[in-house]
Amino acid sequence: MINERCAQILYYIIDEQKPVKLSVFSKKFNLSLRTIRYDIEKIDDFLLINELTPLERDSKLGISYMVNADHIEKLKMLISNKELNEYIVNPNERINYILISMFESNCYVVIDKLAEDIKVSRSTIINDLRKVRKWLKNHKLRLEAIPSKGIKVIGNEKDYRNAVLYLLFESLSFNINTDSIRKVDIVSKNKLDESFNKIFENLDIDVIKEIVGTAEKQLNRYLSDESYSALVLHIALAIKRIQIGKDIHMSCNELKTLKISNEFSVASTMVIILQEKFKIIFPIDEIGYITLHLLSGKENNTNVEIHKDRDWLQVQALSRKIIENAGNAMGVDFVNDNVLYEGLLKHLGPTIYRLKNNLPLYNPMLKEIKEQYSFMFNSVESSIEPLENFVGSKIPDEELGYITIHFGAAYERKKNTHKNVYKVILACSTGVGTSKLLESRLNSEFNNFKIVENVSIHQIKLMNLENIDLILSTIPIEYLNKPILNVSPMLLDKDIKKINKFCKENAPIKEKEFNKQVRLLDEILLTVEKNCSIISKTKLIQELSNCLENAGLLDIKEVYQPMLSELLTKNTIKVNVDASDWEDAVRKGGEILVENGSVEPRFVNAMIETVEEMGPYIVIVPGIALPHARPSDGVIKMGMSLIKLSTPVNFGNEENDPVSVVISLGAIDNHSHIKALSTLVNLFNNEEKIEILKNANSLEEILPLLKDKDED
Repeated sequence: MINERCAQILYYIIDEQKPVKLSVFSKKFNLSLRTIRYDIEKIDDFLLINELTPLERDSKLGISYMVNADHIEKLKMLISNKELNEYIVNPNERINYILISMFESNCYVVIDKLAEDIKVSRSTIINDLRKVRKWLKNHKLRLEAIPSKGIKVIGNEKDYRNAVLYLLFESLSFNINTDSIRKVDIVSKNKLDESFNKIFENLDIDVIKEIVGTAEKQLNRYLSDESYSALVLHIALAIKRIQIGKDIHMSCNELKTLKISNEFSVASTMVIILQEKFKIIFPIDEIGYITLHLLSGKENNTNVEIHKDRDWLQVQALSRKIIENAGNAMGVDFVNDNVLYEGLLKHLGPTIYRLKNNLPLYNPMLKEIKEQYSFMFNSVESSIEPLENFVGSKIPDEELGYITIHFGAAYERKKNTHKNVYKVILACSTGVGTSKLLESRLNSEFNNFKIVENVSIHQIKLMNLENIDLILSTIPIEYLNKPILNVSPMLLDKDIKKINKFCKENAPIKEKEFNKQVRLLDEILLTVEKNCSIISKTKLIQELSNCLENAGLLDIKEVYQPMLSELLTKNTIKVNVDASDWEDAVRKGGEILVENGSVEPRFVNAMIETVEEMGPYIVIVPGIALPHARPSDGVIKMGMSLIKLSTPVNFGNEENDPVSVVISLGAIDNHSHIKALSTLVNLFNNEEKIEILKNANSLEEILPLLKDKDED
């Protein structure tokens, strides 16, 4: 009643004679944690059916089977006398089987046939249909039941395909390996496998995989395994659905937006080969849907090329805002973590496409993330509102899980750097037990706390507290020249909030030393600026950082982020500028950057080429365009310019034309301009200020609009 692999796992547990963690099974049998859990459940079902003791579980130690020799001998004989290919379908698998049977069929599925196939009663299937209906409703589909015909899935084609992909990935653990398309959890002669095979029977998956691989090379983007699998499965499913006359429909505006992308050109090339191979015609809407999968796919590349993404400005602003929000929620300063920022930049672009187009995402680690990083997951969930507002929908847990991973990695980096560790003394009046309880609670909530000592109240007054950052006491203490917080030994929620607030407002002593080093760098820069002409402030900071670091006076390189008012000044703003068309407007804005030594002349041509290639997406809000190009296109130093046109011009963006303000940006990286960019985004969100800017005729009207709130 169990398959061969389950038998091997059970033998392994018996032979070990000690608890074994799931991660050990995963490594030993080269399986995901999810699949191991399923196998453990099957083993338990097998044991209970045969009236044997079930497996023992310990949340910390793992799985074990501590029974006597007679019990083990009986078990081994039972396994050896059974055909391992026999398999009893459990309740969850019955639901999956009913779903996959309906998705595989092009007509109604008869309930009696389902009951016969999986060897259960008709009433059992009817009871299962309640859960099936709920599952379909969660995926925007419904179950139609006609007594004389059977049951069938009804709904929008896009939702139908998304539901199939979700079922294959999430519930049945399907994946793509190097040789074929298969179900990871293979059970020979399993009814679920048979139904799956029918969905893609007579389909050459290798051809699809080869086409996807070619597309990756053309785009110079290599998808993660999950996104690669999703795209291959989507194309395979699309072919089968098109063959029976079921195709996707997209709006004209949506297609128009997609057509200007490089991904659409690549998708069109893919379709030419697919049509020839499978003898079908792909409607243009299907090409658009493949384009969406290409745009929304998670990548393995470490390099971030964001300046040609149509939402690049929003992605950068969203990344910074989410980092700030999550840092506030967790009581940790993530603002200067460039690795986190780069990771979110890379992640959020495809995420926005997925969310706006309701594309499913497979996250095999979601359960582990929620269990191991519950506080962080909840903090990210409470910090993601800017992204929800931008895409106009709630962020699914699968997406939140991946974003949480970025913050988990950032938190570990923080935990392992000296400047974020707080040295803490615990003062308790009721003895060692209370102090140990408080210490245990602190260790579970604050990984960046180093408990220096547990002391009584009277002891603390005799101690040298010079290098202590914080004292946590269970009763009030007075007359100590150190921060003191009164907390409960149980460390209640209100105590955690109190400590988080303290950490947000007070840096550790070593971090204060670091801030002194940064102030030293700032003083040197001010002296240089007073007496010298600086060609590139960013390069100067980098070289000074190297010198100070080598001399032992600085332990981290500071990345200078100028404010918007430092970049847009009376020397980089022009009003009442005449422009014959959009290209002339971009060129005149770019010429200011050239005159100020920020970019080479070729950068101006690159900005124009970017608009020609990607379309007028640079008109980001009504009346305002933000032309730009890549740093490698000739940026010398970070720079911005602003021109107010005497007569507005059209860029070809029906929603936001005509344009009266052109702000040109030459960025040297993804970081240095982010403070200025945040101020700019805040300006764009203020309709009153935008109207003043679009109607301004003098510098005196424009300059006050460009100040950050911290400058007021």
